Amino acid sequence: RTGTLPFMSIGNLSNSSVPRTMLDDWESLLYLVCWYGTFGVNNNCTDQECKHNINEWCAGNDDAIADKKRSDLNTIEDFRDRIVNGFGKHDANTGDCVILEELATDLHAVLLFHPKLGNPYHGARIPSKKRNLGFLNEDEEYGELGRDVAANTEATEQEPESVDPFEMRAKAEIERKISQDLLRVLGHYANLARRRPQEGR
Repeated sequence: RTGTLPFMSIGNLSNSSVPRTMLDDWESLLYLVCWYGTFGVNNNCTDQECKHNINEWCAGNDDAIADKKRSDLNTIEDFRDRIVNGFGKHDANTGDCVILEELATDLHAVLLFHPKLGNPYHGARIPSKKRNLGFLNEDEEYGELGRDVAANTEATEQEPESVDPFEMRAKAEIERKISQDLLRVLGHYANLARRRPQEGR
């Protein structure tokens, strides 16, 4: 169990009995994107002027940080309000954060609300809403993914508290499918980033 606390997966932080998979690495990538979107490259998470929820990812013991991440990532709305809305607020050099906001939103949606996962395996805690990601298919434009997820929510009954939402993701078939779709998301934004300098000429 090694790593820098703000970027460690929830499973690693909490020393979960769920086997580690590639999705732990993808989760760490999501945290890196969030950190860069919030602070840029050369900023300090202990800066008292930087009042942001993400600072709590490096405060307290491992279990406290894992619990904070579970809360921040548990729903589309929580992730947007607590984390993504803080992108570019504290560093004048971060510039236009639109692509980072959409990248973080889509990585989060695929990682925690993939259609291969059914209730009660959505989110980072026990979910109280069912999310429809049926639009996630070969023809879908990933740039719209996060917004579509947020628009396709419906109420459902609370699931039993004993269910670990990360348990289903460790199954080989599901892990492989989620990883493939996360790679597609990353490829989509890599292509966008490559086109931006050319469009600016």
